[in-house]
Amino acid sequence: MESDRPTIMIAYGSQTGTAIEVAQDLQRLLQKRYFNTQFSSMNDIPISALPHYTIILFVCATSGQGDVPDNMATFWRNLLRRNIPNNYLRDVYYSVFSLGDSTYAKYNFAGKMLYKRVENIGAIPLCERGDGDDQHPCGLYGDFFPWCEMLFETLMTMYPLPPGTDIIGDDVLYVLV
Repeated sequence: MESDRPTIMIAYGSQTGTAIEVAQDLQRLLQKRYFNTQFSSMNDIPISALPHYTIILFVCATSGQGDVPDNMATFWRNLLRRNIPNNYLRDVYYSVFSLGDSTYAKYNFAGKMLYKRVENIGAIPLCERGDGDDQHPCGLYGDFFPWCEMLFETLMTMYPLPPGTDIIGDDVLYVLV
């Protein structure tokens, strides 16, 4: 399907692989809505590339006692540089889904810090941050799916499907784009 929809960057920070799995699920759900996506660990994205994306969705675990995951650490250090202007991401939309365990004192701390920092350098939130909790009766996905609903409502308003085009149903597992 040809469209004027932007490609969405899905950037993950994962210590044990769970955030990668959640990011892959997000990617599949976006593809069912006919969005093209790119997929990368945060460390593999240069800070200089961020303003070139229209939409960035971050999926981020908190490691240990509030630490960022290893494959996000370099990205995070670079994002904290003081010479980044407060309007650096003024044309970029974003959101964050963070993963953690509410029994820890610094529950989802990495995602909370990331959300605030990206907003502080000018990015525009698509929806509020999602906080996935291992303690939810349905695990992280008990928080992930409601966050996706908020996100998709905004995205589909910004980039509606052409008349006669429907979201690909849940009976289809993968979408080839």
